[in-house]
Amino acid sequence: MKGTYTLAQLGLVNEYHFVVQPIVAGRGPQLLGGIRDRLDLKLTGTKPFGSGIVLLRYTPFR
Repeated sequence: MKGTYTLAQLGLVNEYHFVVQPIVAGRGPQLLGGIRDRLDLKLTGTKPFGSGIVLLRYTPFR
């Protein structure tokens, strides 16, 4: 995810999409673990699916 972080630092990411799946997985790798600086994001949309999965759409505050 280092490349994504670099793009975020440069302000080149217009939108983030996260898919949240409700499962118990225990420990695993962090999605954005390498980010040291806070990313201020605004939730701009959600889409729930019948399976329990939710799509979350965020845009950076500028």
